[in-house]
Amino acid sequence: MKDPRGGRSKQLPVYTQHRSITDYIYQENLPALSNLTCCFWLSKGHLPKTTNRFLFSISVSGDENEFSLGIINSDIKEHLKGAFRMKLTNTPMYTLYGWHKHCFTWQAEGKLDWYADLETHGKLKLIQTAVTSLASAGINNNGTIILLHEQDTFGGGLDLQQSVPGKVALFNMWDYVLTETEIQELGCNDRGNVINWDTLKFMGQADIIYENFPCNDKESMPFVKRHARNSQQMMFCKAKGSRIDADTVSTHTVKSAAQCIRICTSSSLCQSVNYDIQTGSCELYDVTDLDDVSLTDGYGEQAVHYTSRDCTV
Repeated sequence: MKDPRGGRSKQLPVYTQHRSITDYIYQENLPALSNLTCCFWLSKGHLPKTTNRFLFSISVSGDENEFSLGIINSDIKEHLKGAFRMKLTNTPMYTLYGWHKHCFTWQAEGKLDWYADLETHGKLKLIQTAVTSLASAGINNNGTIILLHEQDTFGGGLDLQQSVPGKVALFNMWDYVLTETEIQELGCNDRGNVINWDTLKFMGQADIIYENFPCNDKESMPFVKRHARNSQQMMFCKAKGSRIDADTVSTHTVKSAAQCIRICTSSSLCQSVNYDIQTGSCELYDVTDLDDVSLTDGYGEQAVHYTSRDCTV
């Protein structure tokens, strides 16, 4: 399916935040975090210019204000252990309407980056960075995150006046800082290792609808594979639900199919790969002529293999 704004689109589940403190999306038992990356699509409802709303909040036993990111007037502020620390100033966040993609990277040692698609729909770039010399021990473990709300008690105490009205989709979180290139390469199938959009929980009446989103996930991926004195163009074709069954050249853990294929193109032996969406496992093979013997089916949508044989755009 083609997105009307250009590129490939995909229908994805969307959570709608009704102005309610009984219906929300959450996850419990988060690990301790000294770094994180969170990415999501947000279609925000109207906010007044003077506002105090929260994109998400993490509470732990004994500290309901462990960590959150808030839209405070025209700023985006980090709220850590009960105090505001870093802030991104004079942002257009409160005036943004319609779907926009956002990624935040955070380091406890004192750095906050905001990536957003302010210019081109779905295309992220670094918008602003905040730093501080006020270091922190990080976010404690066994936390509960609630999206689009601020918690005044552990796992609850919600206030409509501090919630962000609107819709959210594809909220994922990793326990490390993704690079700008890795963030820009994230597709609709990539999932966080801390929070996975597919496994988040719903409290109360969940209103789930489906909408189209532009995706980076491609049926074929063009890469240049360089050799000693020349180079050739290779198209890697995508096939879901099956795996190549052969001896591996090497195995890696990666964050996207594109990164897996880039590793393949840097190897003189690699001609095809298995990529597991859920675990990030990237297996390199020298197989080119695939047949029924070298493919194993029944792995579901999480398993994907790419091969350079007979590829077309």
